[in-house]
Amino acid sequence: MRKILIIDMYSSKQVFALHKNRFKRSFENDVKIYFRRWDNISGIETILKKNIDGIIISGSDYFVGDKTSAIIQPIILKTDIPILSICYGLQYIVGKKNIKSFCNYRKYTNVYIIKEPFYVPKSKYYFYHRDYVINLQSRFAPSIIKNDKIIMIYDKKNKNIGIQFHPEKYRKSGKMFFREWLKYICS
Repeated sequence: MRKILIIDMYSSKQVFALHKNRFKRSFENDVKIYFRRWDNISGIETILKKNIDGIIISGSDYFVGDKTSAIIQPIILKTDIPILSICYGLQYIVGKKNIKSFCNYRKYTNVYIIKEPFYVPKSKYYFYHRDYVINLQSRFAPSIIKNDKIIMIYDKKNKNIGIQFHPEKYRKSGKMFFREWLKYICS
């Protein structure tokens, strides 16, 4: 059985509950999921010692540049466990100086084929964000770029991945994405 820790970065407990259900339906039954809110990581050391295969840092309704933004705990970032950073998680990882902002939130759907670092056939992905990534630190390689926006990145050394979209939104594309991600991090 695969074990995944999801750090939910949203401010609201209601959004957390909805988010939890979306993630659960995106994974196969042979995956054990541990959920923690970013502001309540009690027992996180115990979970990390349970041979966790991967960590997911979710999107958020916070903005990376705000003084009141959600904080990813250093214990999460210092682990050797592969991390998948979604939307806000990606923006947080690359840092404020590497992002730009739209005036308002943008909601849209796009179709992509993911070729690196693992393959996912043509799938529909949901985007809902205000900030977007435009530059990367040298340890990251872009996987998908559209115009000046970086949609997906990866770090081959430790299998960390960042994505601007929300694979958990759509059941079919979510299942495909997470299945291939699990194969990648466990290989």
